[in-house]
Amino acid sequence: LLVMAVFFAINFFCVLFQNERGELTVTANAWGDYGIHFALINSFAYTNNFPPQYPVLYNQPLGYPFVMDFLSSVLVVGGWTLRDAVIAPNLLYSLAFLVGVFLLAVALFKKTVIGLLAILLFFFNGDLGFVYFVRDAISSGNVGLFLQNLPRAYSHLPDQGFHFMNLFFSIFLPQRSAIMGFAVSLLVLLLMHRIFEKKAGKQEFLLAGALIGLLPLVHGHSFIVVGVAAGFVFLHSFANKAFEWKKWVWFIAPAALLGLPQIAWVSQQVSGSFIGLQLGWMAKNSGVGLGELAWFWLKNWGVVLVLGVIGFVLAPKRVKWFAAPFVFLFFLSNVVRFQPQDWDTIKVLVYPFLFACFFAALALSELWEKRKWWPVPQVIVVSLLFLGIFSGVLTLAWWAGDHPSLYPP
Repeated sequence: LLVMAVFFAINFFCVLFQNERGELTVTANAWGDYGIHFALINSFAYTNNFPPQYPVLYNQPLGYPFVMDFLSSVLVVGGWTLRDAVIAPNLLYSLAFLVGVFLLAVALFKKTVIGLLAILLFFFNGDLGFVYFVRDAISSGNVGLFLQNLPRAYSHLPDQGFHFMNLFFSIFLPQRSAIMGFAVSLLVLLLMHRIFEKKAGKQEFLLAGALIGLLPLVHGHSFIVVGVAAGFVFLHSFANKAFEWKKWVWFIAPAALLGLPQIAWVSQQVSGSFIGLQLGWMAKNSGVGLGELAWFWLKNWGVVLVLGVIGFVLAPKRVKWFAAPFVFLFFLSNVVRFQPQDWDTIKVLVYPFLFACFFAALALSELWEKRKWWPVPQVIVVSLLFLGIFSGVLTLAWWAGDHPSLYPP
């Protein structure tokens, strides 16, 4: 409920709100993304954009994942305002995504509290940028006034090497295709976990295959991630002599029939330079040593990285195996750039980060239950949870304030 309240507030006050000139606009960090989203919605609703083309690139086939915007265009044609047609799907898929995170955490660890902790760590994620907040607050001379007028987003300090910013701020509002992509992917991962645990019938295989097959034009990076995860579950079941080929046909057939035409369509826009080799995620990390790279990730994932490693050690063996493809994707994302702009590889990195939050939540849960040392473990857990989300909460607080646009007028 807390997270959905934040989702609602951000959408309601940051998407197509009326500014001081009486114009409808969006918040600064979503300005660049929502321009193309609005253009796509209106192109489907009013210009019969089929076969789909970029509304701003004449006669160029639309390779961008457009299903979320097409859904909004259906609502516009049905009589909804553009604002309502954008906000309503944002909220509904955010709720589905949120519930998916909770259910997957509980399915993995059989504990409700781990699901709740994972939600907080993931959706309010922060890094070590709060150190600069403390420094700025002390040097401001007036802490009260400073808190009322935060000068910057403290999870996004690129000059200091902080790039894995709060996910509300960087992805879940601006990149609205990602909301649907993550919601669908979490359902697929829940189904894949049932398959992994040998609890799935052909209906689950069929649904998982159909959903994966629908993903390329929903969110391409989510398609890559769940495809890797499904491939791992396939190989794991084959290696452990638990391979049920008749059930896997129910998975592969819809995935191929639905997915391959979309992949062929999207590939029209993908050149040989779209994906490439790049060490350390961001270009600035190319050529740095392992120590510097480890420090970079500690700064960007903060408490979650440390607790995640501890939780991974504590986790049951089967959970480690199910998480293995996401560990692989983390290291792969430090070698491969999945889009021409290096930062956009975060769309893949979010999934390993989600599993890091799962393991971090496990570590916090295990520490909390050391009752014989009460209240020391509980104080430590609350402190670590606070540090894990502090710079993310500061970013949201800065976002809600009156701050200069990140894009010039």
